[in-house]
Amino acid sequence: MTQITLAVLGLGCATLCVGVAGLLRRITDVKLAFGGYTGEVRQFMIDTGRRLPEDVIAEIPDPEDDALLVLGSGSCEACRRVLAELDVVPGQVIAGIVRDPEVETEAPPMGACTATLSDAATETLVREFDLSQVPVAIAQRDGYVVGAAYGPAIEGGEKLRDFWAMFGANPVEVAT
Repeated sequence: MTQITLAVLGLGCATLCVGVAGLLRRITDVKLAFGGYTGEVRQFMIDTGRRLPEDVIAEIPDPEDDALLVLGSGSCEACRRVLAELDVVPGQVIAGIVRDPEVETEAPPMGACTATLSDAATETLVREFDLSQVPVAIAQRDGYVVGAAYGPAIEGGEKLRDFWAMFGANPVEVAT
């Protein structure tokens, strides 16, 4: 009789464990849904607080001041648009051109910017941050990432300026 009671009790505990695990999974799914998770997989994520590579920091004219690094490619229409409209973004803006070895393209036109990253520094940034899409904007402070945006979030100068304003940059009105 004791063995049957223990077997029933063991089976009840196992069922309860499976039920609790299922409930926890449901709670997680609900939290993700409320948090805006859409099931879309991002190829990469730039971690806030991560240190920029030293050769990239060396090319920022004043790395102790806030700076916006903008990376784009000549083969990407959104990138060409963002890079051409850099002059609407106030403050220290550094542009980098990501070269695609398989596609020969001319350098995209760039708006006014503080500096341009060398091909080596841009390649280091792409490799170390495992960037798989452009355009990319990285807000940096003292050599550390304080924010990042990519793709449709910065597909034009106005969106890039709004992103940069989140870090204390004063947006300026541009005469049209």
